[in-house]
Amino acid sequence: MICRECGTEFDETANEAACGICAMRSHCAMVKCPNCGVEMPRPPHPLAKLRQWLSGSRSKAQTPHPDGLCQRPGLTLAEIKPGHNALIERFQDPANARKFFALGILPGTTVTVLKQSPAIVVRVGYSEFAFDKTLAQTVLVRPV
Repeated sequence: MICRECGTEFDETANEAACGICAMRSHCAMVKCPNCGVEMPRPPHPLAKLRQWLSGSRSKAQTPHPDGLCQRPGLTLAEIKPGHNALIERFQDPANARKFFALGILPGTTVTVLKQSPAIVVRVGYSEFAFDKTLAQTVLVRPV
């Protein structure tokens, strides 16, 4: 498996040791990158694909982008208007991603944009963070 954030290639079955302390480890559908810590959905089992094909429920396949995502999000955090919510999809720069990870802002996190000027202020849970526009432009989001 290849991490969509940092590009590290790793074996998802050997990575289960990283999830050893998690209470959800036996029912989790996520895989954690050993390099950057990003959690990604576990790839479907080949037999599940075969079952789907045999049952006739064939869906139109999307061509994945080079980064592993089927659909590239169209907006950055800097483009979301104040008062609107957005779901963090991914980070364009791994160096900046670590800054967001340290604050607990991970892919899949919902944020509320509070202000756009002079800095972009977002609320995550009960915390508020301010980012400059160049940093917010490296965060790809989906409006919620």
